[in-house]
Amino acid sequence: MKYYFRLGSGKTAAFLLPILHMIFEEGPVRSPQSTNRNNRKQYPLCLVMAPTRELASQIYDEARKVGFL
Repeated sequence: MKYYFRLGSGKTAAFLLPILHMIFEEGPVRSPQSTNRNNRKQYPLCLVMAPTRELASQIYDEARKVGFL
């Protein structure tokens, strides 16, 4: 038995909200202390995997809307 959710039902937001909540609660990742003060690096806050490029693009767009990024 298969069941398909309709478009716009909030599936993407349903799994993005807990991720965004954790990111907003914990704040940015602190980088390890280094001797060079100008050595600024960025680290990923989460990894979302999608089976297709189109779905990955949709998730990215929704994350920007929901997360105010």
